[in-house]
Amino acid sequence: MKLDKLELILARTTKQRRAIQLLTADSVPKDPLKVGLIGCGRLGSHIVNSLLELNVINPEDLSISTRRPDSLGELVKQGVSVSYNNVGVASSVHILFVCVLPSQLPGVVEEIHSALDKHTLTYCLVNHTTAPKLKRTLKTDNIIIPSFVFDNAQANKWNSCMSVTQALEDDDSLQKCCPLTNEGKASCVRLTDKWVELVICAFINQCTDLDLTSQAALDLLHGICMVCATRELCPFCSICVRLTDKTITTDAIYSRKFPRFDLSKIHDNDSHVVKKLRESDLLQRSFSKKFVSVFQEYRDARRYDGEEGDETGKS
Repeated sequence: MKLDKLELILARTTKQRRAIQLLTADSVPKDPLKVGLIGCGRLGSHIVNSLLELNVINPEDLSISTRRPDSLGELVKQGVSVSYNNVGVASSVHILFVCVLPSQLPGVVEEIHSALDKHTLTYCLVNHTTAPKLKRTLKTDNIIIPSFVFDNAQANKWNSCMSVTQALEDDDSLQKCCPLTNEGKASCVRLTDKWVELVICAFINQCTDLDLTSQAALDLLHGICMVCATRELCPFCSICVRLTDKTITTDAIYSRKFPRFDLSKIHDNDSHVVKKLRESDLLQRSFSKKFVSVFQEYRDARRYDGEEGDETGKS
């Protein structure tokens, strides 16, 4: 996506433009984000197809370990690395999705725990475990286990005929997918607001791993996750500053790095972040608007590329 388009959408201040330039400038050398999946059944397949169809990641940056690699020939043709090598995938990615059956999880954890880098974010979609338990067995606290709420009374309000990708391209469905929107809070299946806190803290951890100062981390966080006018007026950014040492000055805080968050503890305990999320309507609207706009941008970019391809074909 071109920088000028991002500026129109996100840039509100000079600081934000600087942060966006750091993320998008071709002159800045940067390693691509590597994503891996262990397990590629129905759930894993939905994740893979969504990542690829929405152009979130290049196929060559996606690695899959599955017991049946021969069944994913179409993905191999696209450039995705497919094998039955849990250790190889876990040791080579920045974000690891674990999509295995509950009965398979102990064996997978035992196999990969020594190969998993401490900076790798493990996103576990096995609901028959807890973050503290997974921390003990995986030897890492950089873990997200999403928690869902089910409401059968709202089931008829969800269009179950759509694929995951189609749902992410539908504005009404997008509103229901975000846990902080009114539509999301009334959806038949929804994430809890704890997920927002975990994702934000995981993002800050990544900034800390890259040796970014608190100010640089907040610039990026505000530009990527919020649509408030400025970072200084953003209620979330002010609460993030409070998570650091309160005995030092604000200037000193901004010149230092954030401490690393133990995500396994955040699953069961409310921090200042989630409390602020629940208290601030402005913050909920800001995050929700950004959440929806990210998918809308991918959708619009795909439509633009399709129209451009049609015009090229005609000419």
